[in-house]
Amino acid sequence: MKITSVRPWLIKSGASYWGEFLFVEVTTDEGVSGWGEITTTTKLANRALCTILRQIGAAVTGEDPARIEYLWHKIFRSFTYMGSRGAAVECVSAIDIALWDLRGKVLGKPIYELLGGPVRDEIALYTHPN
Repeated sequence: MKITSVRPWLIKSGASYWGEFLFVEVTTDEGVSGWGEITTTTKLANRALCTILRQIGAAVTGEDPARIEYLWHKIFRSFTYMGSRGAAVECVSAIDIALWDLRGKVLGKPIYELLGGPVRDEIALYTHPN
């Protein structure tokens, strides 16, 4: 299985503060796709991240998506001179999430099982009214 594309998806929302959401889709030559996401607060930042994701896509096309750790390091190292915070880490994280999603789909298992199983039965939630 090989990666054929990394595509950012910018989705408008009706919310006033979070005006849009940014997702990334990693697609393979076998037709399986994995999804990741990036949370930012500005439309300008989202457009910059889309550009970075397209460039990362060109760098990982043809790679084996099962090599998650290798791809993480390959992408992260490509940001050495740009810095290893902010946009760089957001893009690495989104693709990492998509690769784990893809692996779970291929193996027919939820990601939490691939990461060692559940660690708790309940979690505390927090919401903000804005």
